[in-house]
Amino acid sequence: MYEFFMVWCENGCSPTFKHSTIESAKQEAERLTRKHGGEFHVLKSIATVKRTDVTWIDHETDDLPF
Repeated sequence: MYEFFMVWCENGCSPTFKHSTIESAKQEAERLTRKHGGEFHVLKSIATVKRTDVTWIDHETDDLPF
């Protein structure tokens, strides 16, 4: 899953759940604002970066010496 959504608020609560759909995140934001008041924001991931400095290359062979 690369694209995901999170719910965030400015008053110290950190997002901890990755929503796979915008609808799920919006429902959570609505639930949280009804429970706690204030403003909750739905955030969308826009990019992913990862380090890939190690690569394995498999060599298929049937003539192993053991």
